[in-house]
Amino acid sequence: GHHPEGRPRKIEMGAAFFLKKEHKVSWRDRLRNAWHGFGWCSTAVREAALLQALRQAGITCPEVAALGEDGRHAFVLTRDESALTELRAFLPSLSAENRNRLAGALGRELARIHDAGFEHPDLFAKHVLAAPEGGAFRFCFLDWQRGRRRRSVSWRIRCRDLATLDAT
Repeated sequence: GHHPEGRPRKIEMGAAFFLKKEHKVSWRDRLRNAWHGFGWCSTAVREAALLQALRQAGITCPEVAALGEDGRHAFVLTRDESALTELRAFLPSLSAENRNRLAGALGRELARIHDAGFEHPDLFAKHVLAAPEGGAFRFCFLDWQRGRRRRSVSWRIRCRDLATLDAT
């Protein structure tokens, strides 16, 4: 495989990955991505760029292992995060006290994401993975293909992201 920066990369045996493919990259998607500052690219390339920026900002999200674009076809390959559980499946396993602790930890993590300038318009519960970690919780945020980075995230956008998560 090739690392997003172009350096050859060794893939560990037994490592699991998640492949997202775009079979027909449209000019509308390319125009939207260019308008949002990602250049004339596929949504796969846009998501990979966001995932790399998130990781550089210390936000837990899938690691990009490879990406590519050829004509109207594109893909992004990310490391599988199956060690974590989808939020909707994780919540019922917690006591009421631990659900409250998780809600506080998740709120702090979302504030960190927003404070770093990222918005996630698809912040559905199925896009949040969680796991207990030494008396606290670890999160991983998925599906950033429509996400954006801004100089600052407005109160309205923060509320929209939280409302989307709450509704799901």
